[in-house]
Amino acid sequence: MKKIGLGQTITIVANIGVIAGIFFLAMEVRDNAAQARAAGIQDRSSDRSRWWEQIAADESLAEVYRLGLDQYDQLSVTDQIRFDSLMRSYISFIGVALVAREEVLGISDLSEDRVNEGELLRHLDQPGFRQ
Repeated sequence: MKKIGLGQTITIVANIGVIAGIFFLAMEVRDNAAQARAAGIQDRSSDRSRWWEQIAADESLAEVYRLGLDQYDQLSVTDQIRFDSLMRSYISFIGVALVAREEVLGISDLSEDRVNEGELLRHLDQPGFRQ
Protein backbone atom coordinates (compact mmCIF):
# COMPACT_ATOMS: atom_id res chain seq x y z
CA MET A 1 0.00 0.00 0.00
CA LYS A 2 1.20 3.44 -0.92
CA LYS A 3 1.78 6.04 1.77
CA ILE A 4 -0.06 9.32 1.49
CA GLY A 5 2.26 12.26 1.76
CA LEU A 6 1.74 15.31 3.92
CA GLY A 7 0.87 17.46 0.88
CA GLN A 8 -1.80 15.01 -0.26
CA THR A 9 -3.26 14.82 3.24
CA ILE A 10 -3.47 18.61 3.42
CA THR A 11 -5.11 18.69 -0.02
CA ILE A 12 -7.72 16.10 1.01
CA VAL A 13 -8.49 17.97 4.25
CA ALA A 14 -8.70 21.26 2.34
CA ASN A 15 -11.10 19.73 -0.21
CA ILE A 16 -13.28 18.38 2.60
CA GLY A 17 -13.26 21.88 4.11
CA VAL A 18 -14.32 23.41 0.77
CA ILE A 19 -17.18 20.90 0.40
CA ALA A 20 -18.31 21.61 3.97
CA GLY A 21 -18.12 25.35 3.26
CA ILE A 22 -20.25 24.98 0.13
CA PHE A 23 -22.80 22.95 2.08
CA PHE A 24 -22.88 25.62 4.84
CA LEU A 25 -23.24 28.38 2.24
CA ALA A 26 -26.16 26.56 0.59
CA MET A 27 -27.88 26.26 3.99
CA GLU A 28 -27.38 29.99 4.63
CA VAL A 29 -28.76 30.94 1.22
CA ARG A 30 -31.81 28.78 1.82
CA ASP A 31 -32.36 30.34 5.27
CA ASN A 32 -31.95 33.86 3.88
CA ALA A 33 -34.46 33.13 1.11
CA ALA A 34 -36.97 31.90 3.69
CA GLN A 35 -36.40 35.02 5.79
CA ALA A 36 -36.88 37.24 2.71
CA ARG A 37 -40.15 35.48 1.92
CA ALA A 38 -41.37 35.93 5.48
CA ALA A 39 -40.36 39.60 5.47
CA GLY A 40 -42.16 40.15 2.16
CA ILE A 41 -45.34 38.57 3.48
CA GLN A 42 -45.10 40.68 6.64
CA ASP A 43 -44.58 43.85 4.59
CA ARG A 44 -47.63 43.15 2.44
CA SER A 45 -49.70 42.42 5.53
CA SER A 46 -48.48 45.63 7.18
CA ASP A 47 -49.28 47.66 4.05
CA ARG A 48 -52.82 46.31 4.01
CA SER A 49 -53.22 47.02 7.73
CA ARG A 50 -51.92 50.58 7.34
CA TRP A 51 -54.37 51.21 4.51
CA TRP A 52 -57.30 50.17 6.70
CA GLU A 53 -55.87 51.93 9.76
CA GLN A 54 -55.77 55.27 7.97
CA ILE A 55 -59.51 54.97 7.35
CA ALA A 56 -60.20 53.85 10.91
CA ALA A 57 -58.07 56.60 12.44
CA ASP A 58 -59.59 59.49 10.49
CA GLU A 59 -63.33 59.93 10.91
CA SER A 60 -63.66 62.28 7.95
CA LEU A 61 -61.73 59.89 5.70
CA ALA A 62 -63.92 57.03 6.90
CA GLU A 63 -66.97 59.05 5.93
CA VAL A 64 -65.45 59.86 2.53
CA TYR A 65 -64.75 56.15 2.04
CA ARG A 66 -68.28 55.15 3.04
CA LEU A 67 -69.97 57.75 0.85
CA GLY A 68 -67.56 57.13 -2.01
CA LEU A 69 -68.53 53.48 -2.10
CA ASP A 70 -72.27 54.13 -2.10
CA GLN A 71 -72.93 57.72 -3.18
CA TYR A 72 -69.87 59.03 -4.98
CA ASP A 73 -71.68 61.89 -6.71
CA GLN A 74 -72.82 63.27 -3.33
CA LEU A 75 -69.21 63.91 -2.31
CA SER A 76 -67.72 67.38 -2.73
CA VAL A 77 -65.06 67.74 -5.41
CA THR A 78 -62.38 67.74 -2.72
CA ASP A 79 -63.78 64.59 -1.13
CA GLN A 80 -64.06 62.92 -4.55
CA ILE A 81 -60.34 63.59 -5.00
CA ARG A 82 -59.66 62.18 -1.51
CA PHE A 83 -61.72 59.08 -2.30
CA ASP A 84 -60.04 58.60 -5.68
CA SER A 85 -56.59 58.98 -4.08
CA LEU A 86 -57.51 56.46 -1.41
CA MET A 87 -58.69 53.96 -4.02
CA ARG A 88 -55.64 54.56 -6.21
CA SER A 89 -53.40 53.82 -3.25
CA TYR A 90 -55.36 50.61 -2.70
CA ILE A 91 -55.00 49.60 -6.34
CA SER A 92 -51.30 50.40 -6.12
CA PHE A 93 -51.03 48.23 -3.00
CA ILE A 94 -52.69 45.32 -4.82
CA GLY A 95 -50.37 45.74 -7.80
CA VAL A 96 -47.26 45.84 -5.64
CA ALA A 97 -48.46 42.82 -3.66
CA LEU A 98 -48.97 40.81 -6.83
CA VAL A 99 -45.59 41.78 -8.29
CA ALA A 100 -43.86 40.97 -4.99
CA ARG A 101 -45.61 37.64 -4.81
CA GLU A 102 -44.67 36.68 -8.34
CA GLU A 103 -41.17 38.11 -8.70
CA VAL A 104 -39.67 38.41 -5.23
CA LEU A 105 -41.38 35.66 -3.28
CA GLY A 106 -41.81 33.22 -6.14
CA ILE A 107 -45.26 32.25 -4.91
CA SER A 108 -47.75 31.25 -7.58
CA ASP A 109 -50.78 30.39 -5.46
CA LEU A 110 -53.83 31.39 -7.47
CA SER A 111 -56.09 31.47 -4.41
CA GLU A 112 -54.33 34.64 -3.21
CA ASP A 113 -54.82 36.14 -6.68
CA ARG A 114 -58.52 35.48 -6.40
CA VAL A 115 -58.75 37.18 -3.00
CA ASN A 116 -56.85 40.26 -4.22
CA GLU A 117 -58.78 40.29 -7.48
CA GLY A 118 -62.07 40.05 -5.59
CA GLU A 119 -61.14 42.95 -3.32
CA LEU A 120 -60.03 45.04 -6.28
CA LEU A 121 -63.16 44.29 -8.28
CA ARG A 122 -65.34 45.09 -5.27
CA HIS A 123 -63.84 48.57 -5.23
CA LEU A 124 -63.92 48.96 -9.00
CA ASP A 125 -67.65 48.22 -9.00
CA GLN A 126 -68.33 51.19 -6.74
CA PRO A 127 -69.84 54.37 -8.18
CA GLY A 128 -66.62 56.36 -7.70
CA PHE A 129 -64.72 54.11 -10.07
CA ARG A 130 -67.31 54.26 -12.80
CA GLN A 131 -66.83 58.00 -13.26
